[in-house]
Amino acid sequence: MIQLFIYILIIAKASTESVHNVTVCLQGNERNEFYHPNCDNNQTDSSLNIVAVRKLYYASKPISSNCTSSSPHDVCCSLDTTRDCIYQSESYLTDIVRSCSGTVSCHTQAKPLYNAQQCTYPNLFPTSTQFGFLEYDCVNIQKLTDFCHDGIQKRDNTLYITSNIFHENSNEVNTTCSCAVTTTCNNTIQINAVDVRLANQIQDRTLCYEELTIKDGDNDRNRTITCKEKELHTFQPLFTSKTNQINIDLETTIKHVGKVWLQVTGTKPESEIELRCGSNVQLAINDEHTCKTDTTTGSTPITSTVGNNINTDCSDDDDDDDKDCKQKTDTGEIKGLSAGIIGGVTVAVVLILLIIIIILLLVFRARRDNRQATENVYERPVIVEHSHNPYQTIMLDTSLEQGAVGINNPVYDDRKDPTLDNDNNSYLEGGDYLHVTPCYDNVDPKFSRD
Repeated sequence: MIQLFIYILIIAKASTESVHNVTVCLQGNERNEFYHPNCDNNQTDSSLNIVAVRKLYYASKPISSNCTSSSPHDVCCSLDTTRDCIYQSESYLTDIVRSCSGTVSCHTQAKPLYNAQQCTYPNLFPTSTQFGFLEYDCVNIQKLTDFCHDGIQKRDNTLYITSNIFHENSNEVNTTCSCAVTTTCNNTIQINAVDVRLANQIQDRTLCYEELTIKDGDNDRNRTITCKEKELHTFQPLFTSKTNQINIDLETTIKHVGKVWLQVTGTKPESEIELRCGSNVQLAINDEHTCKTDTTTGSTPITSTVGNNINTDCSDDDDDDDKDCKQKTDTGEIKGLSAGIIGGVTVAVVLILLIIIIILLLVFRARRDNRQATENVYERPVIVEHSHNPYQTIMLDTSLEQGAVGINNPVYDDRKDPTLDNDNNSYLEGGDYLHVTPCYDNVDPKFSRD
């Protein structure tokens, strides 16, 4: 299924006007070990096309196909998507790009690959590839713009920027080449590397002499490419804008010997691209690329850093990691805080201040009430309540009248003990007690009997 998908993808691309394929056969009696991409089809100077390498595929026939050194082409090298092992690889792709990129036609040697684990059932296929095919574009030179020199203002759905590929700029020393790209409002731009090889020092390959910078229209997003980044080719994506404008700069500190080939296209099929390089970046752009305030989102267009103040639109920028858009004016740079954000911050500050004031008032009031409560404690009279005599319910206060012992106490009066002689207050005969005669000689007169 995967192999069938790859084949369909190849056929679909080949059916377009500019995409082509070339095949090599590495086994059989019709061996052809050189790729020969060719864009020369009786072209005139104005219709000249050049090679832009896209992809490289390898394939092998099953062992059961009996491909030998004497077998014809259809046995060893004809594609059968239902049986063959097909896979994409970048092995030797850089060599092919170096040989063919920007040429009208070229010859580059094809080298077999060790299949290893690339095939689903490796035991059913030979150990090395038997054929391969190269996919490439034929790009018309009318779509190319010189990176370092003024050119006409170009508009198309896809355009290209080149330096030292077709356009020769090797005499440029200590210079900066610039281009500006715009598209229709509410659309974005994609930058792809067709072939980028920046110069480095021969003795120290980590020391770079050239630097390529791609900046979004808001100047808050950019990518810088140096010689340390290798194998930037075959339409590899480099940068996608968040606005409808991109600025591209190439800086060189020595003689410009590197190679730059960029594809500039819109992220939507209907997008129209406008490209200006050199002093043409100062030219006014068309009204369709000058974005007014979006009536739907209320966003304000962004102004470019180039001299003609190109407007860009940030309405589609929903990336939380991106910084807020900036706005350039003729009087200087204004940070991209919108009036709504400023108003929101102001309201938040005022609310915080009000909350602080309310808290302070509550604390002050609480302290005042506490102080008044403390002072009132000392101003109140002390009320002492006297309780009734707890003994009043037990005995009436008549002791001063009746005496402590209480002569009239019935406990001591008219005792009915059977051992007593009640008339003489003595015990009866047989008792062991002495006769007791009451004596009142020493009794206080106020306690005397009547």
